[in-house]
Amino acid sequence: MASDVFVRWKTTKRPTREEAEKVIQDFLGEVATEIEWKKDRFFVTLIGKWSHPLVRVVEPAMQDVIKNMYPKEEGWEGRYLEVWLGDDSLDVMTRRQDEFTHACQDGLAAVFARFWEGEIEK
Repeated sequence: MASDVFVRWKTTKRPTREEAEKVIQDFLGEVATEIEWKKDRFFVTLIGKWSHPLVRVVEPAMQDVIKNMYPKEEGWEGRYLEVWLGDDSLDVMTRRQDEFTHACQDGLAAVFARFWEGEIEK
C-alpha cells in the first residue's frame, strides 16, 4: 500500500529538478544510500531494513503481528522513498514502509513546503 504526502504549490514558486535533488541529498545526508532519477521521479534508497520501534516492548503475540506487517517478497525488504516532481505539486511517496521511512517522508515534504510556500496534503 502506498502512502502519499503531497506538497501543493500555492504560487508559481517551485523547485527545479536540480534543486529538488539537492534538497533530498542535504536533508537525508548519509541516510540516503542512493538517489536516482528514473523517467519522472527520484528513487531514494534509505539505509537499513524495515524495523518497528515497538516490537520489543509489546506482548509476544503482538510482536508477531508487527513482524508480519512488512511483506517478505523479494525486492520489498529495504527502505525507500519516491519523490515525484509535478507542475503543480511534489509527491513524497512510500510503498509498504516502516515508521522510520514515514518520518523521513514527512520531514522531507515539510522542508519543501516551508521553503517553496507549499501546502501539505496527505
